Amino acid sequence: SRKQSRETPKWLTEMLSVKKEVKKVHTDAKDGPGLTKVVMEAIKTKGGVEEAVKYLTNMSSSEIKSKLDKVNQEIAEKRASKKAARKAAQ
Repeated sequence: SRKQSRETPKWLTEMLSVKKEVKKVHTDAKDGPGLTKVVMEAIKTKGGVEEAVKYLTNMSSSEIKSKLDKVNQEIAEKRASKKAARKAAQ
């Protein structure tokens, strides 16, 4: 049988550490799929954890809020279209 790795994946650890820093600075930012997506995007585009933390913590609260609102809206639209597609298939 294949041996499974018990350690947490690196990307997950990085993402959680960035999220923690962002929530510390922007206390009104709600955790959830939207914040995860914003954080992962920042890590990819900025090229690392430290850069992503600097980028997101230096943003104003209103910038973070508008980004989260936009991403949450996209997620809600995708969910709605999937639900509609499932209903149409039945």
